[in-house]
Amino acid sequence: MLDFLVNPVSNWLFYGFAIVIIFELRRYQKKTVVGKVKKNKILDKLNEDVFVFPKQEEIDLSKYGDDIEDYLTSFNIKNTKTKSRKDINIWEVDAKIIHDFRYYQQYLNSILPNGFIAEQTLNDLNVASFEIFRGRVKIANIEVSHDHQTDDVNGMKGDRPSAGISVKLYYTELLNYGILKRLLLSLASAHEEDSAELNNLQLKVQIEECITEHLWKLQQRNTINQYATEDTGYESEMIIDVEFCGTYSNYLRYVKNVGAEKMYSLERKRIEYWETEWSYKRVEKD
Repeated sequence: MLDFLVNPVSNWLFYGFAIVIIFELRRYQKKTVVGKVKKNKILDKLNEDVFVFPKQEEIDLSKYGDDIEDYLTSFNIKNTKTKSRKDINIWEVDAKIIHDFRYYQQYLNSILPNGFIAEQTLNDLNVASFEIFRGRVKIANIEVSHDHQTDDVNGMKGDRPSAGISVKLYYTELLNYGILKRLLLSLASAHEEDSAELNNLQLKVQIEECITEHLWKLQQRNTINQYATEDTGYESEMIIDVEFCGTYSNYLRYVKNVGAEKMYSLERKRIEYWETEWSYKRVEKD
């Protein structure tokens, strides 16, 4: 029964290698399972019917530097006279834009899809900064400053500042096409103008959207399948990086029509409506 004990040393080596291989295979399987759980946590969080209520604070210009209020005053003085407008500099335009976009959080929270929340932030740059959350997950960074794409050195178009709304969207491959499109339309809508659209242009846009939606569905299917079966993490996530430019007349029109005193109350009512009517649950940030 114990004859194998007197077998050559090579048999002992064989049994030893077999035991090591079995042990390593089991350890690899455990690692794979842990990795899949970690990856799928993001997807699960994106699909939660929860929200984080945003801070409701008006932009304080003094937080952007000691000179920012002086730049705003200087802009307003120079912009009253046509001859003085050519002397307006970028810093003055940025100060004006930061001041104008002090209600941009409330504007976005009036038009973003249900479950998506915008919140004002503060960074070291001379820009108005915001973040967008879907449930507990931050899915976008937004920075608003002068129009970087304009040919004018001072970021002006006539007597009006031209703002660039720079957007970075994350986890885009995990969002439905319709939701992604609504997000981008919401962010771009600040620059909408009152003008008629040509039928040919509408047709071209409709065709492009149809093709884009088809391609997006294929990409989303492949990506979700990849996350569900392989331990690849999110290193290859697709980030949409885009800038919408213009004189933000639609946003200013909204602020004027609603009125500054109603901005915060309307924002609160709309978000609380999700809680009472759509059964969204209020949670804290991760």
